[in-house]
Amino acid sequence: MSKRSLILILLIVLSGCSAVKTGKTRVINTSLISAGDIRETRKNNLSNDDFNVQRADVVLNANGNEQKFIASFKYKLPGIWLISIKSNTGIEAARVWITDDTVLINDRLHKKLYYGKSSILEEKYGIPVKAIPVLIGDFIETDRKIENSIDCREGIDDEVAQFKNFKVEYVISCRESKTLESKIVSPNKNAVQISYSKTKKNNNRKYPTKIILKDPKENVVIEIKIRSIDFNNNEKIEFIPGKGYEKVLLK
Repeated sequence: MSKRSLILILLIVLSGCSAVKTGKTRVINTSLISAGDIRETRKNNLSNDDFNVQRADVVLNANGNEQKFIASFKYKLPGIWLISIKSNTGIEAARVWITDDTVLINDRLHKKLYYGKSSILEEKYGIPVKAIPVLIGDFIETDRKIENSIDCREGIDDEVAQFKNFKVEYVISCRESKTLESKIVSPNKNAVQISYSKTKKNNNRKYPTKIILKDPKENVVIEIKIRSIDFNNNEKIEFIPGKGYEKVLLK
């Protein structure tokens, strides 16, 4: 499986967005706020509870070649992801299962079952499992929490969370208590850049409905529009390996 294919499968993990912009997408609240509270940002993390993105429209642009997909994904505590990727006609192309120690991918088009440890996502492809919630606008930290009191200038705050093998740089809206931009930086300095916009509130949950993900090194841009999301789905999620599929170890 190529890196670009895996980037498509993983970064499709939720979100939404509009046309790609060549400049910065940061939206700044012009009113000066001297201080804020990072606890409100933590409270707004989608991954604090279960949720189900029932439909997201996805556009992948790789080196100028554009492809369109439909995605859905479910999240269950304490950290289980189930992602479905379909063609625009509704035919499922892939189903992905991710936990803190396992990755399984049913490639229905080629009748292959990719499997491996979740650590391979970080080691080979630069997307740590712990960082997946960042892709949907969540604010994650190391065990050493960032101080609750934050300094806001022109309505925004910049924070950096340093992990063992990667770091995440955040730009946070002090007014919305949500992330405006983030960057996941791997040890080799490769970075996935993400911007979030058009925040909605549903059942006291805040989430971005437009997200743009960029991998400049691979010349890949992914745009996703969240069409519907459910916070009241208590269904059990499970992964059923494709019957008779060729097994391929992710490495």
